[in-house]
Amino acid sequence: MNGQNKELWISSIDGLRAISVFAVLIHHFNTTAFKGWALGTLGVAVFYSISGLLAYLILDKEFKATGTINYNAYITRRTLRIWPLYFFVILATFAFEI
Repeated sequence: MNGQNKELWISSIDGLRAISVFAVLIHHFNTTAFKGWALGTLGVAVFYSISGLLAYLILDKEFKATGTINYNAYITRRTLRIWPLYFFVILATFAFEI
């Protein structure tokens, strides 16, 4: 985390994010203990809700600071943050033929 977004950091969101990822993992492991539970759906919904909230907070902060939102800069920042890992996973998948 850089200093620029430190005031946007909400530590309880990390806990919610971990619980939502855990719910999706339980769903994918298809455990009999949670058979019939919609854990995967719930986990994905919570994760996307958190992502939407964080995107809103970032854009709201920019709007309050500058009076406008530079959407192209926002998309560029998100892309530069996500794509390196995305391409790593794609290359690793091909390399290990998963």
